[in-house]
This record gives sequence, C-alpha cells and structure tokens, in this order.
Amino acid sequence: MPITVDDTTRCAGCMAITTEPTRCEHCGYESGSDRYLHALAEGTCLNHRFVVGRILGKPGGYGITYLAWDKTLNTAVAIKEFLPQRLATRTPGDTEIVPNSADDTSVFEEGLFEFMDEARLLIRFTHPNIARVRDFFQENGTAYMVMDYYEGHSLGEHMAKRQKALTMDEAIAYLSPILDGLGEVHEAGYIHRDIKPTNIYLTHEGWPILLDFGAARYALGDQTQSLTVMLTPGFAPVEQYLSRGKQGPWTDIYSCAATLYYLLSGHKPTSSLDRQDEDDLHTLNPAVSKGLSKVIMRGLALAHTERPASAATFKKMLGRFRNKQVRWRTSTLAALRWLAALLALLCVVALTTAAYQAMFGSNVESRPGKTIMLKPGTTTEQPGHASSGPSAERTSRASEGDTIEQILPLPPARPNAEGRAFGPPKPPYAAIAACNGKPRGASCHFSGPHREIEGQCATLGEINACIPRNPPPRERPTAPR
Repeated sequence: MPITVDDTTRCAGCMAITTEPTRCEHCGYESGSDRYLHALAEGTCLNHRFVVGRILGKPGGYGITYLAWDKTLNTAVAIKEFLPQRLATRTPGDTEIVPNSADDTSVFEEGLFEFMDEARLLIRFTHPNIARVRDFFQENGTAYMVMDYYEGHSLGEHMAKRQKALTMDEAIAYLSPILDGLGEVHEAGYIHRDIKPTNIYLTHEGWPILLDFGAARYALGDQTQSLTVMLTPGFAPVEQYLSRGKQGPWTDIYSCAATLYYLLSGHKPTSSLDRQDEDDLHTLNPAVSKGLSKVIMRGLALAHTERPASAATFKKMLGRFRNKQVRWRTSTLAALRWLAALLALLCVVALTTAAYQAMFGSNVESRPGKTIMLKPGTTTEQPGHASSGPSAERTSRASEGDTIEQILPLPPARPNAEGRAFGPPKPPYAAIAACNGKPRGASCHFSGPHREIEGQCATLGEINACIPRNPPPRERPTAPR
C-alpha cells in the first residue's frame, strides 16, 4: 500500500504522507490482489520523475491511467499509458510492453505515433473543462501522457450513487461546459468519439471535466476491424460501427445527446444499430419537457445530417429549456449588477458635487427666494474677461447685502422666434451700479456709449437701476426670416 518517494512514505491511493503499512489513515486505501494483471506495479518510477500509485478508474481498451506523484513539482498527477489490450501486453512484474505478434507490431507502432501526436495537440488546450495534458514522453516500449489530477468521481459514479435521474437544470448544467470544451477540440480538427458519463469527471466542487480522448483511435480504427468496434453501445452513433463511416463533430453530438438522455431518464439509450430496425427510443422521464425531448432526439438522429451541426449550436438549443427559476435568478443577478452600477454612479456624482461646493461654494450662501446673497468681500468677475488678476474694470467687491445681480452684469433680453424679447429689457451694468445703495426716485447718472446719461433710480422687476429721464427711442427688433 505505501510507496517511497524521496525517503518519504506516501499512500498509493491518495499520495498523502502516511505511517500506516496496510491501510491509509487518510483515504482508507489498501493494496489488494485485484490490481490489473498488465498494469505497472505501485512504486514504479517513470521518466526518473513520476512514482506510480493506484489505477484510476477501470483500464480501457487503449490504455491504463494511474495516479502518480511528480517528484519535481511535489504534486499528484494522472498518467495515461498507451496499452491497447488486443495489440500488446506486459509480463507481470516487468515494465516493458511487447506487441502480441509481428502482424500487430505495425498497427501498434502506428497507434503509438498517433498517441504522441494527439498528446502534442492536447497539451495546447487550456480549457477548464478539458483534462489538461502537462507533459508526455516515451518509455518501456510505449508512451505516456501526464495530466492534471482532479479529486472527485465520474458522472457515471455520481448517477450510480444517486440512483435516480437528474433534473433538467442539473443535466444541462453538467453538459453545457463540456460542449464548450468540445467546441475547441472540434475547431482543432479532432473528435472525442467516446463521450459517456464515465468519461465526464466531476470535481468535489461539481465542475465537469471531459476525460479520455482515446488518443490513437484515428489510426487504429482505420487499420483494424477488431478495434473499430471498441466503442460504448448506446452512446455511439451508427457511423462508429462502420469501418468507413463518415465521422465528425456530429459524432460527438450524438454521444452528448445520449449522455443527456441517460442523465434525464436513468437508462442507457438503445444501441444505434438496433434502432435502425425499430426506433422506439423515447424519453422515459415525464418531468422532461416535450421541447427538450425533441432537442435530445434530434441529437440522437440516426442520420448525421439531421443532428445539430456543432457543439455551440447544440448548447444553444439546450439553453432554451432552463428552469424559469434559474432564468429569474440570472435576470435578478443582472438587475442587481445594474443597480450596483447606478448606486456607484450616484455616489460619484454626490462626491463630485461635494468637492465642487468645498472649492467654490464657500463664498456663496443660499437665501430664500430667487436672489443669491454674497458674503461681504467676495470678488466677482464680469463675463467676457480673462482672469489675470484684480482690476477695477473687471472685478467688483461685494458689500453687505449685495446680490449677484447687483455685482454681475445681466445679459440683454433675447428675442423669440417672433422677434419679441423675453421679459423686460435688462439695464446695463453701469445703470445698475449708479443706483447701488440709493433709494428709488434718487437722481443718478452713468456713462453711456456716446454721452453721459442722467436719470433717476427705479425698480425694473427685482432690479434697482438708473433709468434715463429722456431715453432715446428704441428700435423694434425685426423677426428673423
């Protein structure tokens, strides 16, 4: 049960440091006599770096996957060994793999080449829902892929433990990320060809990861009839049974639809070969909507031309049948995000207003009514002049009780579309200044554009100004054409 790694005793089942010689105190793993006959022995060191532990899952038709310890990075990894059962074997206790016969040697070598070629491809994928290949190498007459190790269990084991079908939301939530990763694989020109619940791994956090890409299946499937039929009945479309069947992304779409069928019904679909004679396949779970059933059956179409053309299309079709509660939860989260953004914007506006008042509002104080009173000593500028310092012609200092209207010039009345001015004409700044502090009716004078004008103080609206006694006739503005 324990293995030695750099003078440290680790459990072959979980790679944790252990002191128990027979049964791990962390995971309870025990070395038994049920280890696969042709598998590497526990404690075998590969590439002078990886120490082999227990077998992960069940040995497949094309290889064995082991848990191992990476002595360089001090972490657990998964290592897949290329070992097609019908072409090669290993003597128990030995490490070398030997083809079964001379006829099998060429096919084995071609498959080994494809295994390495696909490892070079998969090492480039970094999608979170595809098992990442970290390294690969040749040894013992075969080749190995080093992959990330995830703690958890397969979707097939999850279904066996649950012993009942999943809900629509659960099944779609598991399959949708797998379709995302599968889309990247298809774009690179490869297909998986063996998607099923046992090849979808669930981490302890419930994150689905697609495993076991079957590496050498292109070469082996084309060259030997015996390996062509090494597939999973119920999850494989018709074209996989044929030595010259046309395969492509639609092949994986069928397997994904079959997986979804199994998750929602708890039953494996009827073999695609048997369905050719009598297609009685139907969704067994009445809780599944008719619309979703139609989408699944379209993915399970016997003719590949009738299936969805891509993984992205199939995912989009499935997304329409998410539970209303899930949709409401999604829309609610979106609304909360918008509300948070709006509150943040309001806070920015409030802070900006406060900063502006702190910088410019100390000289102004509000009074009831329309007039804004100025604090004594406030210096204001007249519009239309650049601020280059105090000047008698540009600035005026407020006295007690002065208003902005008494310090700043008022703009002239603007004509409307008919040529009429809005409200009474505004007196010039000099006329207002001439009556500053004087009562109504008092004599006053100010300098006009061409002459000295005399008059008396009077109130126009809310403005106290010097009104000429004999004002010149005012021209009536003409309406714009």
